[in-house]
Amino acid sequence: MNKTMQNKVTELPMADSLITEVTEKTARTPVRVSGFDLEEIGQQAGKEILLQGSVYKLRRMSGFAFVLLRTGRHVIQCVYSSEFSRFGMEELVEESCVRVRALVASEERSRLGWELRLLELQVLSVPAQPMPIVINQKKVDTSLENLLDYRMRQACILLKTTSLSVRAIAHSVSYIDPLYFSRIFRQKMGVSPVEYRKSATS
Repeated sequence: MNKTMQNKVTELPMADSLITEVTEKTARTPVRVSGFDLEEIGQQAGKEILLQGSVYKLRRMSGFAFVLLRTGRHVIQCVYSSEFSRFGMEELVEESCVRVRALVASEERSRLGWELRLLELQVLSVPAQPMPIVINQKKVDTSLENLLDYRMRQACILLKTTSLSVRAIAHSVSYIDPLYFSRIFRQKMGVSPVEYRKSATS
């Protein structure tokens, strides 16, 4: 950081031990804070932040990806999109240590009410060789896909065995937005939750 920027830096107390830089999108005046609290990030909507951490999990899709970034005691979901990210998706590698600049954007479908949109990426280190988790000499897949599959299996059981509304089932399998749940359910199962219930009960 140059000398003119150092004069504008303000220390703010927060709960974690990481260094986070918050930048207003319009003014671009950095505010350095020692660590962060998830609620504090949510209050920075419309601003950019700089985080350091490791890429815990990565779920690539067509043109975008969900990235779980591990930072100290938090695991934060970030979103990569070719629309707003200024780097290639191939630069995202699981278990690599990174510094990211992200925009805090309000998102109603997110459990926290906001999401981090990845703008810039600086790779600090990459793993020499990915290490699988080994339990009793067996490899265990801990992917986000397994979590989604588990949620869909639970939703199917509830649709078959209960008369709960689709909204209630969506909430019980950790989806806040029932429309988003229905869209994911249709992608995974090929039919809507209502159609699935009708076919399962007939």
